[in-house]
Amino acid sequence: MTVEDIVRSRGSYIGYLGWMRRGSAPVLEGLDWSRLGKAALPDLEARRARYERLDEDLRQLGVEIEALSPRPVPNPAVEAGGLYVLEGSIHGSAEIARGLRSRPELAGLPTGFVDGFGPEGGRMWGAFVRWLAGLDFGDEEIEASAEAAEAAFARFVRELSPSTQS
Repeated sequence: MTVEDIVRSRGSYIGYLGWMRRGSAPVLEGLDWSRLGKAALPDLEARRARYERLDEDLRQLGVEIEALSPRPVPNPAVEAGGLYVLEGSIHGSAEIARGLRSRPELAGLPTGFVDGFGPEGGRMWGAFVRWLAGLDFGDEEIEASAEAAEAAFARFVRELSPSTQS
């Protein structure tokens, strides 16, 4: 899926947002925002709000979505691995936002999620990576975090397979 594929039409953009929601839901359901705050995740509220905007954008587009069922994972390393994948999506989202703005016929579509952090995106990614590198994880936790990141990424790939595209 390319940026051009995503911004081809209203329907393709809705498809992309739905894909992001399906792929990110298990990670988001596993996040314990209180624990992340205690672990000093930088820009916590802005990060949390970005994921809430995904649901808001889908609702504005007329898509019915199921509420997330929070069930925080007991292992902060697993939580960090999944969050790494979600946070990494900010780079592609910025390209999608630019692509949407280049298509006058798509003006007015909600872009709260893909706008991400706006011009602060690079700074916030850097702050996230520094936070992640500073976590005091042992070898087993680092392995669990890496496995969680791989699983989250694999979930997105599965969701994108031709049999799941709308």
